[in-house]
Amino acid sequence: MKEKGKETTVSCVECRAEHPLEEFYSQRQAITDVESGVTEIGLLCPDCGRWVHAFYQTPHTKRLAASITRAKYLMNKNRTERSLKAYRRAVQKYQEAFDELQARLRIKVGMVSPTETLGRMVVDIPKVDD
Repeated sequence: MKEKGKETTVSCVECRAEHPLEEFYSQRQAITDVESGVTEIGLLCPDCGRWVHAFYQTPHTKRLAASITRAKYLMNKNRTERSLKAYRRAVQKYQEAFDELQARLRIKVGMVSPTETLGRMVVDIPKVDD
């Protein structure tokens, strides 16, 4: 991803086409029999049609994300310790639900976490003797 001024451009890993992020951003109904209402968010190349998964979303995680927006608004408006704590709780609650959803659905569909793959690559680097 590159930022040009205030616009972020994305390069397709397949065809190398560059477009603004908004043209790549896409969502589709997730094909899963785990639960209903799951949406898969990702990037879809407008040129070649390559899909790259980003994350899963449910109505529950969407509501929690909206609660962060509300809590942030109140925190900025009220500027109290109480509103700051409410904002932090909303972020923590969302993050826990988001992480649990990603882990559960990635296991169900057989998807490997990008961080898990990176961790394996770092661990599997052969040691060089001096």
